[in-house]
Amino acid sequence: MRDESQPLSFSGFSLEEKWVSGTYIISGLFSISGDGFDPETLTRNLPTLFSHLQQCRRWKLPRGICGYFAIPIYCSEKFSSSLIHWVQNRPKYRYAMWHEPVLYDLSHNEAYTSSFGAQSGAAFRSFVVNRQCSALAEIAKNMGIDSYPSVNGTFIEGFR
Repeated sequence: MRDESQPLSFSGFSLEEKWVSGTYIISGLFSISGDGFDPETLTRNLPTLFSHLQQCRRWKLPRGICGYFAIPIYCSEKFSSSLIHWVQNRPKYRYAMWHEPVLYDLSHNEAYTSSFGAQSGAAFRSFVVNRQCSALAEIAKNMGIDSYPSVNGTFIEGFR
């Protein structure tokens, strides 16, 4: 579990802004390493992640025209089955602010996420999947892992 007196730190951040299905999307990928993650920690991280997205955006558009995706990739050697279940079945966060966490188990080269964009709907699914998969491929490469991780037990080709 993260020490509350320490600010959330992430080793990598990537911002992308673009129009997708009539909505201006501001998405941020955050690489967060550590151990002892639990649903409460992931939930507590949300305000910091969304604040960072709002500070880094180029355009300031109202929600409804603009939507935010926080895509934190939590990297660790082990995740509890209850945390994996929470990530795959988590509640919605807020209107026009979507939380799409990924758990990347480095010891088994496996990643866990929701059913690929289920929170935000079909309009943004391919966008979210591409962002998540590209980030996982980059992290695996940087960690010296020679294959792309399976995602929710499925091997995905075409990323590397």
